[in-house]
Amino acid sequence: MTRHVIRVLLLLLVVTTSAAAAPVTVSMQLDGYGTLGSAPLTADLAGELRAGEGPCVCSLLIDAALHSGALTQLSSTTDSTAYSYADGVLDLTAQWLGGVGHFSAPVVGISSVVQFESTESADGPHSQDLFLLGPGQFDEALAAWLGVDRFTSGGELTFYLEAITGAPGDTVRSGKLNQPRIWIEGLTAEPEVVGAFTQRAFVAVPEPTVLSLLWLSVAAAAARRHSARRRSS
Repeated sequence: MTRHVIRVLLLLLVVTTSAAAAPVTVSMQLDGYGTLGSAPLTADLAGELRAGEGPCVCSLLIDAALHSGALTQLSSTTDSTAYSYADGVLDLTAQWLGGVGHFSAPVVGISSVVQFESTESADGPHSQDLFLLGPGQFDEALAAWLGVDRFTSGGELTFYLEAITGAPGDTVRSGKLNQPRIWIEGLTAEPEVVGAFTQRAFVAVPEPTVLSLLWLSVAAAAARRHSARRRSS
């Protein structure tokens, strides 16, 4: 009976700890080039995906591509040009030893303003834009590698395009992206891997809750009483 009680209490401890698992943080540090104009806006990116925070970080190499929908509006002043596009898609491919995985998410509210069209700037004509990601999805392979649920809630992508070529009405204007970043939000650890820390991924481990500590102390007391009874008998 005592052994059964201890097993139940330990099971409750595991469940309580797992339920409090913190979200996993995934960000990307990238380099790349972009285009805009009357043709759809694009970004071709390559770099590193980082999962976890602080010393508990894993990383892998990735390639990513952003493609907007068609141009919906173009307006120009003496010194700036504003482009708006229909929603697009971000596609990401990650490779590691023995595997490959993918992530995809819609990109919404795509608009870019090119500044310093006619005045001097150290960066030439450039833009400083932030695009929002809609709910996205990892494939099973990449989700398993990271130890996270497949579905995400959103995110952000920076589009700081420098030394933009061409004129406002050109079909394609190109430039180099200044430290592009992608953030993916809404990642949560799969329940069965909560507490795991492997070479593949870091899954945040929560602080023990008061309830879990209480269950643990009760289980320990029950074990001591059982041991004392056995010795006395």
